[in-house]
Amino acid sequence: MSRLVKVSLFHAVFASYGDIEANIMNYMAVPIRHFFAESLHAHYNISSTTDSQVFELIYSSVATLFFIGVLVGAFAMGSLMDNYGRKGTAIVIRSALGALAPALMILGKWLNWIEIFAAGQFISGVVATLKVGFLKTRN
Repeated sequence: MSRLVKVSLFHAVFASYGDIEANIMNYMAVPIRHFFAESLHAHYNISSTTDSQVFELIYSSVATLFFIGVLVGAFAMGSLMDNYGRKGTAIVIRSALGALAPALMILGKWLNWIEIFAAGQFISGVVATLKVGFLKTRN
């Protein structure tokens, strides 16, 4: 099992929803860049050395999806808490999304598809917002 899979699985199982996913592009930069290079070359014939600007644009776009997820989560949090309550949002929805995000990242790695990894990155942004929102409404 690769290091990325082990780290994602560990944090998914031990309930650090959103914590490692928020920093995965920093902590695991070298393996993720290698994975992206392989995926882009296999699916789109984009090389990380000859098409470096395109590669960097795609890499930074996937990293930005986390922050787009934060915005979506911030806009959705109010209605989620109104409809499902704080406990339902914090426990059920956050936990389900918190397990889904690393599962998508792992699946993307196994299938060599950055698109699935990017979906996990987006969902991890939503999870990070739900965690912060719940902590602020609790105090």
